[in-house]
Amino acid sequence: MKRYLQWTKATKQKYTTVTNYICTQRLHWVPLPPSPPDSGPTFHVENPIPFAHASDYRILPNDWPYGLAPGITHLVVWLKTRFAVEPTVEDLTLEARAQIARFVKATFEARMERDGDTGGGPGH
Repeated sequence: MKRYLQWTKATKQKYTTVTNYICTQRLHWVPLPPSPPDSGPTFHVENPIPFAHASDYRILPNDWPYGLAPGITHLVVWLKTRFAVEPTVEDLTLEARAQIARFVKATFEARMERDGDTGGGPGH
């Protein structure tokens, strides 16, 4: 945790925010001007529907993964698009949850099934 806090402090000094670092250095995405600080950056997209165009998202290993068992990789899916949110509860809509589920199934579960990996860990 100490190394992460040191990294965060240095990153904020150089890039102002961790989000700026991730966008410019890891994703190589350029925010559209103006991107209001309260809403986060916005980007040019090929398709406004989440996951509809491969250039509108990236899958990267987490730079600071959680303490996971050996053999588990912590991936992060970054999107240029935003999911629909139910304003009364400030949570994803059912359609947004369905979009995520379809993407996870098509991108990760199908590959695991094809590769014979059940996701149950060692011995499963």
